[in-house]
Amino acid sequence: MCFQRPARNCARIEERSRLSLYPTLGYVLSVILIGVVLTTNLAFAGTAGTEHLVKRHFEQGVHFVEIGVYDQALAEIQKVLELQPNNSEAYCFLGDVYQYQEMYNEAADAYQRALTLNGSIQTRGIANWCLGIIYNKQGKFLEAEKYGKEAVSLLPDAAWTHYRLGNIYTQRGKLDEATGAYQKAIQLNPELAEAYRGLGRTALMQDDPETAIQYYHSAVQRNPYEESAYYNLAKAYRRANQFEQAKSQMELFREVKAYQDAVQDYRKKLKNNPSNVSLYAELAKVHLEINNIDAAIQEFNIVTSLSPALALGHYNLGALYMQKGEVQPAIEAFQKAIELDENDTEPYIRLGWIFASQKKFDLAKFYLQGALERDSRLWEAYQGLGEIYAQEGALNDAIAAFKALTEIQPKSAAGWLRLGTIQVKAKQFDEAVHAFQTAIQTDPDLPDSYNNLAWLYADRNMNLAQAVTLAEKAVALNPSGSNLDTLSYAHYKNRNYPEAEHMIQRALEIEPNRDQYLKLLKEIQNARKINGK
Repeated sequence: MCFQRPARNCARIEERSRLSLYPTLGYVLSVILIGVVLTTNLAFAGTAGTEHLVKRHFEQGVHFVEIGVYDQALAEIQKVLELQPNNSEAYCFLGDVYQYQEMYNEAADAYQRALTLNGSIQTRGIANWCLGIIYNKQGKFLEAEKYGKEAVSLLPDAAWTHYRLGNIYTQRGKLDEATGAYQKAIQLNPELAEAYRGLGRTALMQDDPETAIQYYHSAVQRNPYEESAYYNLAKAYRRANQFEQAKSQMELFREVKAYQDAVQDYRKKLKNNPSNVSLYAELAKVHLEINNIDAAIQEFNIVTSLSPALALGHYNLGALYMQKGEVQPAIEAFQKAIELDENDTEPYIRLGWIFASQKKFDLAKFYLQGALERDSRLWEAYQGLGEIYAQEGALNDAIAAFKALTEIQPKSAAGWLRLGTIQVKAKQFDEAVHAFQTAIQTDPDLPDSYNNLAWLYADRNMNLAQAVTLAEKAVALNPSGSNLDTLSYAHYKNRNYPEAEHMIQRALEIEPNRDQYLKLLKEIQNARKINGK
């Protein structure tokens, strides 16, 4: 089935997955143009009602472009032109849609028409920019340079105009001018990966592989999903006689190319079936396999746009936002999922965890209890409630929650361990001993269970020899400062002061300024003086 739930405990995202997938040309144009249209007063002849219709058709056109339904996007823009035949923004957007369809001559005609009309500086700048791109693609380099320069003149603070002009200069062999244009783009937007790739290209063309390597690495840092950067990095390393690095970059190139090829396969399928939400969900899965969270979010935004009543689409979108650390859109997506399907417990649990992390405990309890009302055996909900009650100081309620968890998950060593820890705080020492012992039986390799039981025995002056044995086991599994502190404390209670001092000194080597360790060291040293040991 295409619509699968992401795991609740999202895997740790690698560093590169936090970087955005740079949008395509058409997506950039759509965003820019809708901003122009929706933030201007549409000062064309016509009534207020006409302007309202124009705005609505523009919004619909952009929506259809974003989901790849280009024929309907064209129909919406044609409706704008029927209402306002001299609307330059509409012609500019028409060119955008034609570019999506690879109808470059028609696109160029639309942009040229936009320039004959009374449009905004932003619209004229975009039209010139796009004409520069089209003519550069068609090998009309003189015209490309002319329009590229005009775009920079009209929009001097837009990094993408300088970057594209740099590409035109590169095609013409004007490498110094290209370098200057790319550097200006980076000055305006230091995260523009394309500009770094351009600088890498000009460095290679000038036979400077070391500089090219630096620029291509900067590009990969900012966008790790563009295969050409890896290919050219491999080329630069080979020219620098660094063959192992070249081999490594070629392996990355093949990996990223396979990913991009898979994406393009889905794009072709979607071109023939642009309303198939399952294809978008499958494409999101392809993005997630390479940890491209931003791109997966884009796909699920389209899913929820095409199928707004699909609760699972909103849930998956929320899970992706949560994985990316964007909390507010995650909350909104989960709440929408609940609105559409109030019996699905998953969004309740997610919202409970989010609000608990924000210390909005009343809201967190509301959602976690809501989950349990729908399924009383959700151990995750009991875990969340138990932690909230513990933070609120409601220890008996916390204990009850973790007891419920261990009844549902009797093999959860972590659940038994947490139950025992809270029982110690509640001074339920016998119950805590049982919980820690059960945790050890359930998972003999969990060091905290040995450590906690050792500390409890030592602090209660019971089973002191066993306390040392347990603490030694904890240290063997994990020689952390806290475990060494417990072992020291157990030796101290057994009056083995030399070994106690040796262990606390080891703990202080790990955490030199921890007051707890320093206090125990002082107690041990005083005991040695008094007892002559």
